[in-house]
Amino acid sequence: EAASILAPKGQENGREAFDVEVVDFCAFLAKLDEPPWIIKMDIEGAEVDLLEKLLEGDVLSGAGYVFVETHERYYTDLRERVWALRERTRSMTQPTINMDWW
Repeated sequence: EAASILAPKGQENGREAFDVEVVDFCAFLAKLDEPPWIIKMDIEGAEVDLLEKLLEGDVLSGAGYVFVETHERYYTDLRERVWALRERTRSMTQPTINMDWW
């Protein structure tokens, strides 16, 4: 089974849907007493939106590693944004962002 707030084209029919509470992850991180050492993102296509938002602010400062499973192979409309994020994060030293994890 898989779950996502995004549905790949052609796969939205015939699936049962559930409402779930969504938490503002940036606000959650900002409330922590200290930055996380490791963040692992596998949120079925929503990684791009979250990573873009995380990089806009200062919420990742002090974090050690971010491992991201991108899903542009399933959500082809995300490809350009994923490649832009790869380019943007390539030279970052902290946190270390690994977008090739999967």
